[in-house]
Amino acid sequence: MAGKLLAVFAAAAFAVAAATSFDASALQGATCTAAQKAARQKALAAYRKRVLPARAAYFKTHKSPAERKRFVRRQRARLTALRAAAACTVPPPTPPIPPSSSGPACAPSLSSASNPDPYNEGTDTDPRFPRSVGTLHAIVLFVDTADRPETGPPAVDALPIEALTAYYRDTSYGRLSLDVTPVAKWFRLPQPAAAYSDVPFDVDRYFALLRDAVDAADPEVDFRGVDLVYLVATPLVGSGRGGFADPRPSIVADGTTLLHFAEFASPLVANTHVFVHETGHVFGLPHVTADFWDPMSQGVAVSNPFLGWQRYKLHWIDPDQIRCLDGPGALQDTLAPVDGAGGLKLLVARTTASTAVVAEFKPNAGGVLVTTVDADAAAPGGLVVQAGGRAIDAAALMPGQQVTAGSVTVETLAADSRAARVQMTWR
Repeated sequence: MAGKLLAVFAAAAFAVAAATSFDASALQGATCTAAQKAARQKALAAYRKRVLPARAAYFKTHKSPAERKRFVRRQRARLTALRAAAACTVPPPTPPIPPSSSGPACAPSLSSASNPDPYNEGTDTDPRFPRSVGTLHAIVLFVDTADRPETGPPAVDALPIEALTAYYRDTSYGRLSLDVTPVAKWFRLPQPAAAYSDVPFDVDRYFALLRDAVDAADPEVDFRGVDLVYLVATPLVGSGRGGFADPRPSIVADGTTLLHFAEFASPLVANTHVFVHETGHVFGLPHVTADFWDPMSQGVAVSNPFLGWQRYKLHWIDPDQIRCLDGPGALQDTLAPVDGAGGLKLLVARTTASTAVVAEFKPNAGGVLVTTVDADAAAPGGLVVQAGGRAIDAAALMPGQQVTAGSVTVETLAADSRAARVQMTWR
């Protein structure tokens, strides 16, 4: 009976060894956790105890020298693999990332005094742009012309209102709420399509579009309390335009002076990015050189949330969430993710009255993103993501990587999903 049990045990051991393929050389120098090492050492000790009993049981039922040699070779291979696995190295614990410093807070300001374009990265934002905190009330008007008429109902369901409002709620950390109400009717403009345009610098036809659209809707639409008008118009052929409009005389309806508009061509393409982008212009943001990192890049269908400097410019990041390097020297601190609420968000070196280097942490991209800001630069050069010779999609600095912008170098010292330790050096 005992012999039969040993035979069964040996056969089972043989089956396990034969079914499992190990490459001991691949395990050499491997790392593991302390728990994994303990488990592997335990498995090695247990196997060592079973080797001789299993061999004896196998030899009782297998008299062929060749079969016995093959069995022993398999046992030794299994033993070698288990030894290699148990010899893994437990790396020393990673030092914890220090918490963010408690100050001093700073409020870096960039002047755009030398830039004639009101759409710029300066913190001296033109007062004609609307507030970017609190609740902004918007309506959507649909307008057509006799020579470009619409016969069906407006595509209200195609409007990305839910995605648009969620985007601004999230990227502003809840500080901005867009209240968007579509008016589900086509309003007829009094002139043919050729009388209207949203092409930049075609001021007369652009203002005619806005004025005639408001006049056409005014008998049926209450404009009291409206901060922003989204306009979907059949005469338009561009992808969109947004910003403030201040014609003389002003556009007034129901006692409200309307200054803020964003226009889109019809048939309407339900593209959240275009609505986010044009709404960004409404708040005074220019085009940027940031590729998919930012919605104010041109020609990019998908983008990340706004970059840190823009959030600061729009009053979504507070001075106590920023640390500044005011001159040559070094600044080291711990950044929280810029895309989540709370924590230290930016390191800023203001290199001149209108320029700065900014570092922010984007864990979903794997590291720290560095941008240069120039309030006097013409768009899209006012905000540029620094790739440091890497592809733009790999611009985020992982631990041990750095990038230099002018006289300022930014290096990621350590990072995990919750924080990044960053050093900014101004030479």
